Amino acid sequence: MPSDLPHVESPSELGQAVVACVDRFLNQHPLGNNKNWNDLKARLLRWVQGIEAALAFDGLLWILENYDRYQYQLVAGELMQRASLPNSLPLDELLRRLLPRFEESARTIPGYIRTVFGKEAVLFTLDGLEKVTADPRLVGKIKTMRYWMGVPEDCLGTRDQ
Repeated sequence: MPSDLPHVESPSELGQAVVACVDRFLNQHPLGNNKNWNDLKARLLRWVQGIEAALAFDGLLWILENYDRYQYQLVAGELMQRASLPNSLPLDELLRRLLPRFEESARTIPGYIRTVFGKEAVLFTLDGLEKVTADPRLVGKIKTMRYWMGVPEDCLGTRDQ
């Protein structure tokens, strides 16, 4: 385990450690020798892989539920995918928990969900969620998630109002 990353026992501890690590990285001077995004993600991946998978998943999900900053979400989604973390939640529950704070540029999150559940299941569930939501922000996030699933914009359709 990298020396600057702590032993964690709860999802919030894991999430806070990842957020703090990303913050330290982003606050480095641009000319600093240590400012390499790929190195940061590789170091975090090694750390996450050394943690019990359910705790790692819950900790990264904690980030996605509590922070909408692009960099945090991008890293959390990539770690979930690259570590092949198993998901214990039903797809509709996972999406309901993720969508409110989903940062629409964080393409790694839909990538992880697609890998775990399959494209068709995700699209079907997104359709169902779109039909029951009245929040236009969530509709926009659902459409963006479809886009990251590889559905061309002209095939997205519009919800009947």
